[in-house]
Amino acid sequence: MHVGVVFSGVPNPGHGGGSLTAWSFLRSLLDAGHRVTTFAVQGAEREPRLEERVREAERIGSAVVPIPSQGLRAPGRFEGLLAPSDELLFPSAAQAPLLRAAAHDAGIDAALVYTTEAVAASTQLTVPLVGLMSDPPGLSRSIRRRYEPMPWGPDPRRTLVRLREKAYLRKVDDRLLELLRRFPSVGMFGAHHAEWARANGVAAWYAPSPIVDLGGPDWERRRAAATRADRPRILMIGHLRGIATISGLQIFAQSILPELTRQLGADGFEVHVVGGYDPPAAAGDAFDHPAVVRRGQIEPPDDEFLEADVLLVPTPLRTGPRSRIITAMTFGTCVVAHEANRLGIPELRHGENAFLAPDGPGLARATLDALADPAARARVGQAARRLYESTFTPEIAGTRIVRELERVAAD
Repeated sequence: MHVGVVFSGVPNPGHGGGSLTAWSFLRSLLDAGHRVTTFAVQGAEREPRLEERVREAERIGSAVVPIPSQGLRAPGRFEGLLAPSDELLFPSAAQAPLLRAAAHDAGIDAALVYTTEAVAASTQLTVPLVGLMSDPPGLSRSIRRRYEPMPWGPDPRRTLVRLREKAYLRKVDDRLLELLRRFPSVGMFGAHHAEWARANGVAAWYAPSPIVDLGGPDWERRRAAATRADRPRILMIGHLRGIATISGLQIFAQSILPELTRQLGADGFEVHVVGGYDPPAAAGDAFDHPAVVRRGQIEPPDDEFLEADVLLVPTPLRTGPRSRIITAMTFGTCVVAHEANRLGIPELRHGENAFLAPDGPGLARATLDALADPAARARVGQAARRLYESTFTPEIAGTRIVRELERVAAD
């Protein structure tokens, strides 16, 4: 078939979990022999390194058609306070005519549609569709407001903004469900999200996230050859605007870092924070601590995973799968994570393929235990790699998505 991949941007293997997942099933489609055109739904901000990412997708065999943003329209003074329109809920809905025309000109037979922005832009497509989703936008936005509350003030415009935000949160996930019900099949990257969607009339199923094998078949040799610091090294990775990273940094600053310092000394360990943008307010003064090393954005991040003793993921949110955890599995890196991450990755087992804990003090203890026991770290890392090979490879997880699209197209 000639398959269209509709995604909010250009898939790439080195920046962000969603892009990495999209890249993985893009490769699965190509490996299955399908012709692929990627329709990159662009946002209001220009995508960084756009031309480079287009060239990389074209190099592996996918044509790329950018769908330009229509810009963000400022709402009227009282617009969106009661029943926000699709244009206010999903700005990418304005790109639907452009996507329809581009898909018609390309002559695609079916499409995989991934992310909320892509789903909203696909409302005028008439070919067989399979949707792919992670976190519902209302959930993501309400969590962000918990950590980045909107300011109060005497200015009536602030009141209108807050009221408009409440209307958005009240309406957006219900409208998303309406959009998803038109899809004959929707894979959800998160078992609990699939359950939620099914309960609301969507033909949803749990799709383990396909992630390319960054560790490679020689991951053990690479890990053995990696440089080892004279102090325990902890890796925290994820761009610093992401709410998953922000929420985890808050727990890290409040509970984990003080306990690590008390047990190991301020100079007795290193925490390498990898990710773009400036540190969020939720991190407090953690970045001033002598053990915390801010690394910025690193692509590819292979050496960071290979040289770390543990990957620490203190994200406490009931959201979808953390791609950083599955990426760590490819390198056989020992993962210490908040047990909330089992919602998105139900295959995680404490003490077997990860160390899990329910709160900051528990995560600090789990980190200290892992750092003190190299044999346990190796055992857990090896089990995590086996889990990756059995569940999350493009050959397994990606092929399941491809087969579902083939089934829907055949029907």
